[in-house]
Amino acid sequence: MTAKQYRLSFMGAYELEEHKLVYKEVEKVNAKEIKAFLEQIRDCYEASPRIHLIWDNAGYHRSKEVQAWAKELRIELHYLPAYSPNLNPIERLWKVMHEQVTYNKYYEKFNEFCDATRNFFKNIIFYKTSLQSRINDNFHVLSKPNFAF
Repeated sequence: MTAKQYRLSFMGAYELEEHKLVYKEVEKVNAKEIKAFLEQIRDCYEASPRIHLIWDNAGYHRSKEVQAWAKELRIELHYLPAYSPNLNPIERLWKVMHEQVTYNKYYEKFNEFCDATRNFFKNIIFYKTSLQSRINDNFHVLSKPNFAF
């Protein structure tokens, strides 16, 4: 019987220079929660005159309400091209989380899965070396001669 699908949702931001993670568990991703998350980011970097945040093109990231709030908090939003999650560092962190928590794992109860996921984030320091090598902005840039037209 499938009466309800349970869901565990997180929002996250990953700072590439110091490999610092800011995350928030939310019941639902919506404008209200995103605004609260932006405040959390601003609190972590209150000394920074401006914060640059790279996001995907999800509708809730593009809402006028969220954009106005980000501007008020001195957070500049940058949007990635559609279908390019590989350019977003937080997506690589989610991949590491899935490798540690969900891949080839079975949880008898949803609460066990939730605990394992929360423990990953609480103990993220244990994955620091792996994260530093896998989450960076060292991209290989292709020049025009490498393309066949």
